[in-house]
Amino acid sequence: MMKKIYIVATLFTIVFFSCEEEVDIQYNQYVVNSFFSESVPFLIQTTNTVSVFDTATYFSIKDMQGELYEDGELVGDLVFQDSYYREGLPGEVPEGYSIDGFTPQPGKEYSFELKHGDITITGSDMIPYPVDFTITDTTTVLDEYDLTYKGIECQINFIDPANEDNYYLLTYNVTEYLDEDDDIGWTQAGGWMNSDDPAIENYYYQQGLLYTGYRFIFSDQYFNGKEYTIPVSYFVGHTSPRRKDLNIYLISISEQYYNYVTSAINQQENNDDYYAEPTQVYNNIINGFGIFAGFSVSEYVMEFGVINK
Repeated sequence: MMKKIYIVATLFTIVFFSCEEEVDIQYNQYVVNSFFSESVPFLIQTTNTVSVFDTATYFSIKDMQGELYEDGELVGDLVFQDSYYREGLPGEVPEGYSIDGFTPQPGKEYSFELKHGDITITGSDMIPYPVDFTITDTTTVLDEYDLTYKGIECQINFIDPANEDNYYLLTYNVTEYLDEDDDIGWTQAGGWMNSDDPAIENYYYQQGLLYTGYRFIFSDQYFNGKEYTIPVSYFVGHTSPRRKDLNIYLISISEQYYNYVTSAINQQENNDDYYAEPTQVYNNIINGFGIFAGFSVSEYVMEFGVINK
């Protein structure tokens, strides 16, 4: 069983752990956090760094002047927006800098500039193209330790794009309905998933706007340009008269996204090991700290049905 790693959506805890790893962080500097895709609202969150001895809380920096570029061409001004609820999203969109009505696209390179006083903070990354997948060999199973906990075993099948390095997250969530015939339900991260496939490099939990839950991270180093199958077991909840649908996501992530997650996992794994080599969490922000990284999503919805023994 792979060790569980918990990565929160914000970078603040990771940044401060890095202070103990001989990273030169000046307090009251800028932290930028943005994971962008055509499937979620474009948002750049900006906060300050705070000393571990400081009792102050983190705060958003709301008075920056910003611009967003697509393939080097100006898209528009980045404007600070308070948190809000958007139809079709299960949670609240956090506050941050965005452009109303703008949706980034796969295959495009995005960069930003945020100015605050005499400081200009920048970063850039691209959105990889999504990779379609299918589900086969689906079998309903019960957890061997808790026979009221029901799930499925299945095969995730996809073709990895050739002649390039590709990086992936595999995750899921569950939509539950009060009645079997309902069209509207609520999404949650209940249950867990397992796999013993050798391509999977690590296993962690992350909070996010759409994809909160357990995630596998892996690259195509073992199957570059080939068709590949990953066996996965999903356990979606206790037996219940309510209908549940299983939503499976194969997320194509950029190399910078991959570097950030893998370094964060290594840093947390080594945090309690005094003999481990120091690990600095990957950072691609100039004149600040944090991550600006793209991803794209392919989704498969499996109607799990009413969960009764």
